[in-house]
Amino acid sequence: MARKKRITKRALFQKTVEIIQPILRLSDWKIIVVFSQSHRMKDTATCEAAPEYKVAKIRLNAYEMPNLSHEEIVSTAIHEMLHCVLWELGEWGYKLSRKDETKLELSRKYEETAVTNLEKIFLPLLEETINAELKAHGYYGVDLTFTDFGVSTER
Repeated sequence: MARKKRITKRALFQKTVEIIQPILRLSDWKIIVVFSQSHRMKDTATCEAAPEYKVAKIRLNAYEMPNLSHEEIVSTAIHEMLHCVLWELGEWGYKLSRKDETKLELSRKYEETAVTNLEKIFLPLLEETINAELKAHGYYGVDLTFTDFGVSTER
């Protein structure tokens, strides 16, 4: 039996990405997770993808992490991974906008709405898988709602 251990929020984010990558058919992608220490980062997380090279960089705001619940950490990881899946559709919208700021914002809004809606669909479907994988790696106290889940705050 694996040694029982607590998981940090950083490890939870990284493990979630690793667990869902094959489920979202991104196994052949190189996904780089960066925990940003910059105060200039305004978003909780961002994703930049290059589907033609099967590479993506997910940047998570380390200053926001202590404020996020376990479910928010997992849903953020799922959300950013879904940007990889829909990246080309978003790029197509940007190209059709032809530098028109109103159209660009509308395209961004539609892409973000689609990713958020898919995140809400996938989160309950993936929670059991994520919990089972975390337990298999020895993390304890994990349940489907992530409420009794041991997390330590990193500084």
